Amino acid sequence: MTLYKTKTFKTAGWFIAAILCACIGIASIGVGVPAAATQPSAARRDYSRLLAFIQAGARQDPLLLFNQYEGDPNHQRHRENVAYLNNHQELLNQIKAKLSGDKLQWKIDQHEYRLLFVPEQRPEYAALYESYCHDVVDYVLGRTQLPNPYAGISTLTAAPESIPQTSADGIHAYLVHNLASDYVEEFLFFNTEPSKKIKLRLNNRVFVGEVGSYTSNLYIRQEGKFEFVKEPYTIWQNNSDNPHETLIVPIEETLHIALRDHTERAIQVSLHQQKPGAIDLIEQIVEDWIAVEEAIVGGMVNHLMPEVMDKYLNTPDTGDIARTLAQRHEFSQYRYLKKGIQVVDDLGLTAALKLYQDQPVKFKHMLK
Repeated sequence: MTLYKTKTFKTAGWFIAAILCACIGIASIGVGVPAAATQPSAARRDYSRLLAFIQAGARQDPLLLFNQYEGDPNHQRHRENVAYLNNHQELLNQIKAKLSGDKLQWKIDQHEYRLLFVPEQRPEYAALYESYCHDVVDYVLGRTQLPNPYAGISTLTAAPESIPQTSADGIHAYLVHNLASDYVEEFLFFNTEPSKKIKLRLNNRVFVGEVGSYTSNLYIRQEGKFEFVKEPYTIWQNNSDNPHETLIVPIEETLHIALRDHTERAIQVSLHQQKPGAIDLIEQIVEDWIAVEEAIVGGMVNHLMPEVMDKYLNTPDTGDIARTLAQRHEFSQYRYLKKGIQVVDDLGLTAALKLYQDQPVKFKHMLK
């Protein structure tokens, strides 16, 4: 018995055309300390022990719930769920027997996402990494003179009782050890007898593999207007196969957050100028500007991270940052990164930042 879908469900009113997401793709709720006074100290801190903690490896439990939401269907993970059922014919035969019918039909009754996290349970590591994030964010804001975007930076040690619903007061940065995503589908099985139904929930779990991310959602309203809605939080993971990716996170995500308004403004201009009608064309415009934002941010990280290594890790950069950034070149999202590093080197950190803030299109042209 092979499973086939019998009905397609569509939503109406508005839809997400694309997601603008700057993320690093690599394979308590603690009281949020206000980032306006992010724990600087008079003494210079040494965070070199972080390298040993990061290299100790990832843990996958205990998993706690961060949030759950409906979202759009995930077609790839849906296909994986259907494949799972097709590979477990005994389960399907049991369902068919309970329904007492010859023809087994099904549909997706509902689906949801669950974002889960593994808290950092080593007190020394949790405190050291949180302090590092505060100090590095302070350093980056001081070097760039960018406004502070944070409402708080805190370590999650328990499932949050509530999650901010708006970014009006600033972005909340949550620090965790590991992240996983559940895609839960509820299958409704039935036959010709309408009163007989069986519900089966399948939980498809993957560990996210992103050490940091910050997301804006682009909505297209029925009247054709484009609207960006930023997520009010960012989640930073303190483990990675490459420890430098973990150490880069507070620099990189702070820059993404600080520059996102300029990227969104440039996307709005492009959308109004080109008036794309098809979703795939809108996504192309958004994805191209994601790559541009990654280029300016990567170029600035290339400048700032060696300074952070010298100041806070007591470790000179011997090419580790360049190698770490070079590993991203194979991903389309980072297709302008190499040129972005060159442009920031040529212009200087301050001039490149000001150019992107004032004339993002001109910066983009310099990447071609």
